[in-house]
Amino acid sequence: MTGRMQETTEHLRQWLLQEKHRQRMRQWRKDLEKAFTEHPRQTGESYLQHLWFTVKMSARFLTISLVLTTHGLFPFLFTRATSNQLDRIYLVMKGRVPKPAITSSLSRIFKLRKTPPEPTHRQRIGVIGGGFSGMLTVTHLVRSAQTPLIIEWFDEGKTLGTGIAYSTEDDCHLLNARADRMGAVAGKPEGFYFWLQSEEGKVHAARLWPSGIPSPESYAPRKLYSVYLQSIRDETLQIAQAQGIEVRIHQATATDAMLTKDGQLALTAETKGTQEDFVVDVLVLATGNLPPRQFAFQPGMIRGVTHYIANIWNPQGDCLYPHQVNQLSADAEIVIIGTGLTMVDSVLTLKKNGYKGTITAISRHGWLPAVHTQIAPYPQWEWTRNPAQAPAQIFIMLKQLRREIKKAAASGYDWRSVIDSLRPVTQTLWKRLSITEKRKFITRLFTLWSIHRHRMAPEINTQIKSLQQNGTLRIVPGRIYYVGSDEEGLTVAYRKRGANRLETIRAALVLNCTGPEHDIAASSHRLLKNLRDRKLISVDSLRMGISTTETGSAEGKTPDLIFPVGTLLVGELLECTAVPELREQTHAVANAVTERLREMREMDIESLGAWI
Repeated sequence: MTGRMQETTEHLRQWLLQEKHRQRMRQWRKDLEKAFTEHPRQTGESYLQHLWFTVKMSARFLTISLVLTTHGLFPFLFTRATSNQLDRIYLVMKGRVPKPAITSSLSRIFKLRKTPPEPTHRQRIGVIGGGFSGMLTVTHLVRSAQTPLIIEWFDEGKTLGTGIAYSTEDDCHLLNARADRMGAVAGKPEGFYFWLQSEEGKVHAARLWPSGIPSPESYAPRKLYSVYLQSIRDETLQIAQAQGIEVRIHQATATDAMLTKDGQLALTAETKGTQEDFVVDVLVLATGNLPPRQFAFQPGMIRGVTHYIANIWNPQGDCLYPHQVNQLSADAEIVIIGTGLTMVDSVLTLKKNGYKGTITAISRHGWLPAVHTQIAPYPQWEWTRNPAQAPAQIFIMLKQLRREIKKAAASGYDWRSVIDSLRPVTQTLWKRLSITEKRKFITRLFTLWSIHRHRMAPEINTQIKSLQQNGTLRIVPGRIYYVGSDEEGLTVAYRKRGANRLETIRAALVLNCTGPEHDIAASSHRLLKNLRDRKLISVDSLRMGISTTETGSAEGKTPDLIFPVGTLLVGELLECTAVPELREQTHAVANAVTERLREMREMDIESLGAWI
């Protein structure tokens, strides 16, 4: 019996060793290996690694199911637990993209190797601009983030977090608003004043404002406010690090961006002639004020002329303004184009740097900014109670506003109280107007509104009035017709308002203080120009910035991808450049970006579910 079994076994062995049967066994083995390893290989895992991952995911989903059921029974419990769990699952699933297949055999199917750390994917936000609006955007993004992020922050200058306006070192440059209204973070308007009362604030105030007495009503030096902004910036970077948010700061100029096939933006930045590309999911444009508009006479000037300062915030390196104006003689004359707050800053800078000559400031109306004073809050009235009741015709609005100011004066209120009462509803009133009415306002009333709305500190007004009285500063309502240049200086031809003949001034310097250019189509800003050419953004109907959607994103090929803030929205919002408006606007943009990223994660979860 034993001999027959051995014989049978030998026959079976010989049969299996036949080539055709050996090939069939290899095929069975391959089929079995494929069934157990093909899908795990696509995710870069062994069989048991994949099994272990699915068990963990099953446990997570079971937890979510239990939490949801509990939340349904007791709505006050686990209000954010499900969302947080889904966000964690998203981060894991986003990293489970197909990887190169692992070469394995049936003998290695059950070989358990050490499981590598779970891959994660962090969404990326690009922020263009390191000035005030850029810093506030990053601050509110960090505070509103729901998951770890990467923020690519670009600033071409050396004033990260403060920008040009607050990077001044001149003591004469003061804030144009009270200390208790200059808080940077949304919901905390008194933040700056509270900082002044802190130990850190007191130390810096004693150093930078030794003669000042900080109070809620005081107008502090801008260089002191700059230190406050730097403290907000540093605090934001610390919060980001604690929350797993990486803020990457690039001292570079963003020059271009284009859509990728995945619906992201490939952003190009340039540093000293070297270009580098960055991919971001969402882009925030916080470019700040664009350079002033060019005049028709500029192209005809002698090349290299340094007597004309096209942008006082970024003068040519070899010109006399601002630090060498003391070299000019006492009988020299400087002409300033514009009579607004920028003119006021430049006049104070000239005097601070030892300029001894006269200054002539020319603008169409010759209006100076109004002056701040202590006022009482104005009670609610028809427009502030219900903006929808305000008329939609701009001149009727002007008539009713004057009537309300007259009524307020009869009750002992200053006109400033009425203007300031409109601040919370100005954007709402503006949006209700038709394009035709908005154009009427821009061409006929914009300057009048600006000088009453954007006022200067009382201390600054005292200095300007003193310069006018002693003849150092002359304000001329009129229009400039021609500026000619030679190697020794400039000749300015202008006509006073109401006069019939031209007058000329031989000017040692001409300063352009007309304010920023709002038309991005006319601007030389390379990034904005390229984004417009690629139809990723569009010029608004008033040609005063970027057109936006209801979510606050730029209208273009792909909505909800690019979000502008600050002066880029003058045409859309009218009031969007002062600190109170900017802190609320950047907060709203940060919330909109956070919501957009959440939507992206939800879409990715659906598309990545197949890789479990």
